Amino acid sequence: ARQQLFVVTDYGAKPVSYDNYAQMQDCSQAVQQALNAARQAGGGIVYLPSGRYRMDGNITIPAGVELKGSSDLTTIPRGQGAIFEIYVGEGSADGTPFITMEKNSGLRGITIDYPVQDTPLNVRQFPYSVRGNEGVYIVNLGLRTACRGVDLFTNDCSNHYVDGLTGH
Repeated sequence: ARQQLFVVTDYGAKPVSYDNYAQMQDCSQAVQQALNAARQAGGGIVYLPSGRYRMDGNITIPAGVELKGSSDLTTIPRGQGAIFEIYVGEGSADGTPFITMEKNSGLRGITIDYPVQDTPLNVRQFPYSVRGNEGVYIVNLGLRTACRGVDLFTNDCSNHYVDGLTGH
């Protein structure tokens, strides 16, 4: 809705690399604070610099807001890009999705990873990674070991756009 930029690290999110993986801390509240600030400003882009973000809570992308990662290509959760590591919702297949998209919101250039996921023979149940709404767009989203990927049927998702959705 607006060209204003909100950077999650300005709200306390601390991404880590593989080099300092043991220092990972929950970033879900900081990311949500940046999303809320964009909502209060009338919209904008919430930017995730490259790194791994531990997420112990769910987030909601408000209307008029885009949540954008640092890579314009989907990728496996190694190396470059903004990677959400999900630790919320295990055991609740019908629970709240990790990301809920309000009407006319966007998601771009992010990888979602479930590091606690077990082998294909013993799949741990999680809710959907993303649940959309009318007029949403999802571009270059990577999913790794997601039990359920993108839900575009629970809510009215007319006029949605999806491009570059990859995963396993």
